[in-house]
Amino acid sequence: MANHLKNETSPYLLQHADNPVDWYPWGDEAFEKARQENKPIFLSIGYSTCHWCHVMAHECFEDKEVADLLNEHFVSIKVDREERPDIDEAYMAFCQATTGSGGWPLSVFLTSEAHPFFAGTYFPKHRKGPLPGFVDVLKTIIELWQTKGEEVRLKAQTIVQILNERAVKDADASPEPQTLWQEAYTQLGRIFDRQWGGFGPPPKFPNTHYLHFLMRVFHNTNEHEALQMATRTLKAIIYGGIHDQIGGGFHRYSVDRTWLIPHFEKMLYDQALISLVLTEAFQLTGDPEFAEAISDCCSYVLRDMRCPKSGAFYSAEDADSEGQEGLFYLWTKDEIIKVLGKEDGEKGCIIFGVTDRGNFEGKNILTQAIKRAELFENKRFDNELRQLAYNKPLIKDLKTKLFNARTKRTRPFQDDKIISGWNGLEVAALARAGVVLNIDSFIEAAEKASVFIEKSMMDASGNLKRIYRKDSTKYAAFLEDYVYVILGFMELYQITGATRLIDATGRLIKALIANFWNEQEKVFNNRPTSVTDLPINYQSLHDSALPAATSILYDILTRWYILSGNQTLKDKLRNLEKRLLFEASEFPLAMTSFISSFDRMFIPGKEFFIVEGSDRLASEIRKTLSREFNPRQTIITISSDEKEKDLLAKWIPYVDSMNLIDEKTTVYLCKEGKCQSPVKGAIFLASREENYAKQREID
Repeated sequence: MANHLKNETSPYLLQHADNPVDWYPWGDEAFEKARQENKPIFLSIGYSTCHWCHVMAHECFEDKEVADLLNEHFVSIKVDREERPDIDEAYMAFCQATTGSGGWPLSVFLTSEAHPFFAGTYFPKHRKGPLPGFVDVLKTIIELWQTKGEEVRLKAQTIVQILNERAVKDADASPEPQTLWQEAYTQLGRIFDRQWGGFGPPPKFPNTHYLHFLMRVFHNTNEHEALQMATRTLKAIIYGGIHDQIGGGFHRYSVDRTWLIPHFEKMLYDQALISLVLTEAFQLTGDPEFAEAISDCCSYVLRDMRCPKSGAFYSAEDADSEGQEGLFYLWTKDEIIKVLGKEDGEKGCIIFGVTDRGNFEGKNILTQAIKRAELFENKRFDNELRQLAYNKPLIKDLKTKLFNARTKRTRPFQDDKIISGWNGLEVAALARAGVVLNIDSFIEAAEKASVFIEKSMMDASGNLKRIYRKDSTKYAAFLEDYVYVILGFMELYQITGATRLIDATGRLIKALIANFWNEQEKVFNNRPTSVTDLPINYQSLHDSALPAATSILYDILTRWYILSGNQTLKDKLRNLEKRLLFEASEFPLAMTSFISSFDRMFIPGKEFFIVEGSDRLASEIRKTLSREFNPRQTIITISSDEKEKDLLAKWIPYVDSMNLIDEKTTVYLCKEGKCQSPVKGAIFLASREENYAKQREID
């Protein structure tokens, strides 16, 4: 019989709708049942493409003995962390504080007031080495609740009070941004893997916020080692098994130091973030391998992760297929030979590092083997083998044949829910990749997704929804959703000049301030004030797999204040900056997204205002400016259409004073609050093209 998850829309919850465990979704019904029956709550948090979530489900939640224990003694709640990141963040903080680690599935025991008292992650049914068995854990919790239930409640209440406490931030103790830049860079140098790239021991994540920061260090200070750290890491990722060499896109992380063995799931946000950082690397270096990797990643997203009806993007693809992790992506040597034929098959095995023995459980994860060995292991190959590694027509042909053969396999499960914030990141990635690589289809795809978000996931006042699935929205959006959607809209606006995007941005910012600003603590909450069903108001200010929303928001609001002159932002920005500076002084490597926003110390921000004229040069000027690496620039287009201009002036009042010269496209450059004399677009464009060509010669 189906449990209480049968009417949910989350693919993850629906995966558990037929479990013998009597699962409830998070909500009043479950907590009321726990109160009425005086039972503790077992909370299980995961997501649909999580490998270890599947393992625990098979071992425990599909098992009658476990289900009987849970159903008799607990009220069991399932939460999709991608639907409710606030619940996940709050209880993950508790798990990490009490166990020293975290991960998914997240297993937490609560009182009926939603106060946590015990947590862990994956549990097998019975003990495996150091891992306690879930049956034993349940029996221990049952005894504890029956003998010391009131004591457990009191301790859990104290835990919530501690989690909700906020240290007083002394503004006078805030460090200078210059100090933070140096400290963050120094600390990254200490943990950088100088052979294989990446930071710290495995598992290795792409850590794109580190790479963004390092490229800004290089851009602002000409510190070449910073660029080398970033590009070496990116080359290791491109050449390694974390990169799907056949189908494109990137897996979530590498379990080993060399980026060979991935955790095979693919997340939309990883595709967006890696595309963005690859685009910046290409802007700085002109290296064609970065351009190829960007195109490869964006093409994968458009082919396999885009909803054909809406043009928006799905959230993830599973690590598993047919019950085995990575099976869809693995090859034996015999399979390669069978698909490619004897001669090309042998070449393919050399190119992709395929052997009889295999490199993962008797099979092969494909890599760019020769390039990996040359760059990271200092191996030398004869000219014939080296030519194989760089034979683009041959490699393209081999990949096409292997890709076509792979389509006959059982694909991993795809989570088809649309998450507004992750789509915002992908809009930004496609827009930037499209303009830098001169691929209009990427920009068009970004535009279509942005229209869907605006029309289907936000209202006229700028209030945003987090989830869209099966023609309906669900859940008020969280801070990260607003921030990433704004980021995507602003990035796309700078490239297309579509005034509707500035209007949507203004409405989103207005709604964000109304829904998330915490006046008492002078910071933005992670969840909107309308969400009151969680007793822990945990505020995550640190970068994780995603850049910290508060840090990106600080940069966005700083730019918006400069453009709009909105005085209500001034005090909020000052207070937010103090809070984030203090936090960054304690944890620089957890705050590199925020620290990056202070690159205006080195190069002042610039605002380019392009007034559209009869010569229709505005689009070309936008593209010319956008292909340069200049993180501090903002491009505003003032339409020749009066209605469009009036709409823009609603948010940026002083555009009314910017006029054409001789009816021709005109450019105003403003920085540090002052605007230079306007220049005709043709003259401006010629000078930028000349400067760009000279810079490329230097590079």
